Amino acid sequence: MSAYSRSLDKIQTSYQFTDKEMARMDYTLKVFFYETSKLLFYFLFFLCIGKYSEFVVCLIALLPLRWISGGLHLKHYWSCFLFSFLFFSVIILALDGCVLPQEVQIILLTLCNIFLYLIGPVTSEKRKTMTLKRYQGMRYLSSGILFVYTILYFVLENVPHRSIVFWSIILQIIQLFCARLVRKGEIYEKV
Repeated sequence: MSAYSRSLDKIQTSYQFTDKEMARMDYTLKVFFYETSKLLFYFLFFLCIGKYSEFVVCLIALLPLRWISGGLHLKHYWSCFLFSFLFFSVIILALDGCVLPQEVQIILLTLCNIFLYLIGPVTSEKRKTMTLKRYQGMRYLSSGILFVYTILYFVLENVPHRSIVFWSIILQIIQLFCARLVRKGEIYEKV
């Protein structure tokens, strides 16, 4: 038995948590560790290659959208690690210098706003099915955030790493669309 398992057993015995409560605690601790370890590696990697500020901008642009609208959820740590690493790397290393004409940007961001509203949040299958009211609230919130991003994107034309914000939005919506296609089961309760 590992030190981690012994610690969880001791916590359960000391505080008389149920097995379900302990499973939740175990899941939360693992998610925290996995996400922290991934972010630490990404920070160090992009710092070493001189793209730290680009990574920070990409992360800040993605986090609110990803947390609220969801996306692809892979089953294993290493597949998630590699997918996320490739996701950030494509935006930062391949697309950063790719600037489309403003008319194309307007069309793409408008389509992203429409798709996000139509697709709605796509949560992990590990999470319980949400109520229709919560689903609609998350849909409106994620659409509202993207709408604000879109307005700020066109108002603040001299922001450093602006194209990273643009491509972060585009790839997040593509990812969300793919997540919706592969999602099995209901996302919200049909009453």
